[in-house]
Amino acid sequence: MKKLYSVIAVLVILLSNSSFSQCSLYPVSLASKVNNSSLIIEGKVISQTSFWNAERNYIFTSNLVSVTQVFKGAVYTSNIEIITEGGQVDLDRQVVDPSLQLSLNDEGIFTLNNFNQPAQFGKPVYQVYSDQQGFYKFNLEENSAIVPFKSYTDINTVYQEFELLLGIDIPAHTNSNVNKF
Repeated sequence: MKKLYSVIAVLVILLSNSSFSQCSLYPVSLASKVNNSSLIIEGKVISQTSFWNAERNYIFTSNLVSVTQVFKGAVYTSNIEIITEGGQVDLDRQVVDPSLQLSLNDEGIFTLNNFNQPAQFGKPVYQVYSDQQGFYKFNLEENSAIVPFKSYTDINTVYQEFELLLGIDIPAHTNSNVNKF
């Protein structure tokens, strides 16, 4: 009987470890995000719509983002689409975890690459490099920012880290809604 309990205990531990390892995040450095992104922007989510992929087996959400600053790369429109995994189409809902989940009015810095998905708003389409870790979410009321594994008590500290790696000057953050595009 003790052997049976031992075998069950070992199986439970092994199964829980394997399922945990499939869903865990590992830190991605800012240098890696900067080097592996073709576009880095500051922006704000202004609209969202979810859609099926071509095979109708996966739901994505297109987030229309108003671009306020471009740190790396070039974008020739004031809005872009950032595609995230999961969403809801009619009564069908898919939740992908861990995965970046954006909400209306989320604002911050995105590290991006082109993405081969159909545009839902007729704008250039991107996906976030390193998923959740590729979005530095601003809390404008507290002048703070957060990204998995790190939080900032001042948005300008985030700017300084990007300045160092990109070799550019970024104007100090102001809490205005003036478009700096």
